[in-house]
Amino acid sequence: MGCRPCWLLYGAAEARHSWYRCPRLEGTEGRGAEGIEAAAAAEGELYIPSFADAMQFQSGIRYQGGRQGQCLSCFYCHLSQALCPEGYKDQGRSCRYKHIVLPLAFIAFTQPPIWAWMEKEIVKRALRDKRDYQNWLGQQHRQLVGGVEMTNAMALFSWLIQQQQEEGS
Repeated sequence: MGCRPCWLLYGAAEARHSWYRCPRLEGTEGRGAEGIEAAAAAEGELYIPSFADAMQFQSGIRYQGGRQGQCLSCFYCHLSQALCPEGYKDQGRSCRYKHIVLPLAFIAFTQPPIWAWMEKEIVKRALRDKRDYQNWLGQQHRQLVGGVEMTNAMALFSWLIQQQQEEGS
């Protein structure tokens, strides 16, 4: 997948570099998320969040809904356990899918057009803030996705994948 922000915002062809070496992040070290976001807005660019910002966001996700809700996703890659049934065995060390699902959810949070669509079509309500969004991501999705029970984070991930496939065709 390469650089997650570039994949989501510009497509697969523009994401053939690592997130750590994203040319769109060059020169932003030490500015903090607010400074980078303000500079991007002033230049008419999309805001590209850092990997560190995404990991901080990911640390705020708590799966809810009792044992059933908590067991819907792998705690390492956050994929549905229907898709990642054995990821816990080596505590995520060999996971090919780590740092994809929740970082993409975070990037979507930072983009107003995606955010507005999510609230209308997936969340079905206005989210108050980042904490409300994190809580929502950790809950069981109200519908099956592809015939499988999933968290809201996985339902959003599924939608983002579909959008990229439609735009690429």
